[in-house]
Amino acid sequence: MNKNLSKKGGASSHLRPCKVAFCDKHNERLDANPSNKNIRPQFSVNNSTWKAPDCPNLVTLDRQIRKDYLSYNGRHLPNRGASKASPLKESVTLMPGGGKYTDIIQQRIIARVEKEFGIRCIRRYNHRDEYCEETGTFNWHGHEVWDMYDYENHRMIKLTRNDCRKWQDIVAEETGMPRGTPAYETGRKWLSANEYKLKRQQEKINEQEQIIANNEEKIEKTEDEFDVQLNLKESLNKHIHKLESEKEELEKENVLLDGKNKELRKTYRMVSAAFSIGKKLNRSIVAQLQDVFDRTSNEPMEVVGFFIETQMMNLISPTGQPIEHEVDKYVVKYKNSQGEIHSVVANKDDFYKASNHSLQRGISQLFANLNSHQMSVLKAVKQQRKKTGIHR
Repeated sequence: MNKNLSKKGGASSHLRPCKVAFCDKHNERLDANPSNKNIRPQFSVNNSTWKAPDCPNLVTLDRQIRKDYLSYNGRHLPNRGASKASPLKESVTLMPGGGKYTDIIQQRIIARVEKEFGIRCIRRYNHRDEYCEETGTFNWHGHEVWDMYDYENHRMIKLTRNDCRKWQDIVAEETGMPRGTPAYETGRKWLSANEYKLKRQQEKINEQEQIIANNEEKIEKTEDEFDVQLNLKESLNKHIHKLESEKEELEKENVLLDGKNKELRKTYRMVSAAFSIGKKLNRSIVAQLQDVFDRTSNEPMEVVGFFIETQMMNLISPTGQPIEHEVDKYVVKYKNSQGEIHSVVANKDDFYKASNHSLQRGISQLFANLNSHQMSVLKAVKQQRKKTGIHR
């Protein structure tokens, strides 16, 4: 522990799920209009950044981990709920000062945490550009992104409550800042940004109300100070009204966000249900297509996928009038014995024109036997993918 460091504030390191889509953009100050109004761009040059060379993109790594987990465990890694389901997590660690020496402190913390818990740090940021006008102080802190996945055993690395206490001990020892009281003893919980703002606003209101009460007592004691104290009271009441208005706006914003989250969850459940039905039907059709290939092909071939492509064709009616006609083409992708990927295309006409043993006839006959509901499911899933951008 470095005993010469500032003891201002208590040691703290909060671990939370990493927002992989926004993490680098926020921490590298790439957002032209950041939501955090305490950021002072003129000081951002003092920030420091380090990234693991083998991890250029957090979104890609998150997808690879989830794919690996599914491959070895036969089920998806939960994508919602408790933070334990997030393979990548981000910690926010308070620093004792704003000098470059805090980079060394942060590296020492990371080295000890990696050794103690077997996890790996893939991002390190040190922010020295956040200044709070309300308190008149800089918010010196670091962000660390952790890979919490066990690649050898293909599972998540979970930290116990005792592990979290050890983590806080490490931070206190390396920063030289006083160790805080554990949350299980104080009963305090971590607040979100909006919850913290609401709490601070309520505290300000309480403080201002107490000031008003004290001033009213002074007014009763001396007539000479009456006018001055009355003006002060009016000023404070205006400030309280402003704070209450800000509080109401934040509460309205929370209500709107809750509504949007409910709609998104409802849409996700509907799309997930459609995908689940589509997957089952897809597996059944692939198995039937493989049977067609086995019966009609002279060499071993493996069906790797299919899709239905609808095209509009211009035809001439018996009366000589041009008409448009929808034609479904069945495109099947397969792998030959040399491992090469090829495609074969069939349509309803092949069902009538091709010979009895042709591959196209077998494919077209298979799709012709699907009922209208099954065809609707396949097309509906395709449309949902295009509309929502969700691919599973």
